[in-house]
Amino acid sequence: NNGTPDRLSEYDTKPSDIFTFVSTNRLVRDKGIRELIESFKLFHEKYPKSQLILVGNGPKEEEEKYIERMMFR
Repeated sequence: NNGTPDRLSEYDTKPSDIFTFVSTNRLVRDKGIRELIESFKLFHEKYPKSQLILVGNGPKEEEEKYIERMMFR
């Protein structure tokens, strides 16, 4: 266990009007995470009451790249 359940507890699990996508993967290039983030950006522009939660780990530099891509608000 890499501590993922503790990190998930940061998110509100009460019912809401926010549509939530959750992806559980190793955060590495060959898993298509970049494409997922880019696709979600387009979805989020049309449906702002949405969120994407990425659960996983990977090489630190890969994780940082994904976090940078997610900071689009």
